[in-house]
Amino acid sequence: MNLEVIKVAFIIFAIRVVDITISSYRTILMIKGQKLLTFITSFIETILYVYGLDLVLQRLDNFLNLFVYALGFAVGNYIGMLLDEKVGIGYETFVVIPSTCNGEIANKLREVGYIVTTVKGEGYKGEKDILYVTIRRKDLGKFEKFIKSFDPSAFYFTLETKRARKFTYLTKH
Repeated sequence: MNLEVIKVAFIIFAIRVVDITISSYRTILMIKGQKLLTFITSFIETILYVYGLDLVLQRLDNFLNLFVYALGFAVGNYIGMLLDEKVGIGYETFVVIPSTCNGEIANKLREVGYIVTTVKGEGYKGEKDILYVTIRRKDLGKFEKFIKSFDPSAFYFTLETKRARKFTYLTKH
């Protein structure tokens, strides 16, 4: 294998990683309703995709090119998922059902600056508080850690929140 073959394979891999990372991010932007950013990333993604595919198709006799193209796809998806976790565009609504029905966790969340809406529900063992807390996606880990430390037996799940009107925290945390 000569240096030129390795260089082309590396270029194919790099283009594919960037292309798919952008594609993953574009999908998130599209779901979040970010029209302009979706337009821009789609444009860039298409140019990279066509160029990378052209490099592979011109050299179909070299299995390495096909291999790095597929590997770039896999790595790009992985990086796109990591990027989504780090950037965390938009909001999520946590629905928390505390293990006790005494309002303590809702008050604690309010003390540290979260806006909490509480409703009463009926569970297997009687009345339950149901807490709704809308937070920035980039704060998911911190919020989940707080819930686990305060009430390890609490049941919770998240709801994808496409829009949040006049979203604010009471304080910074």
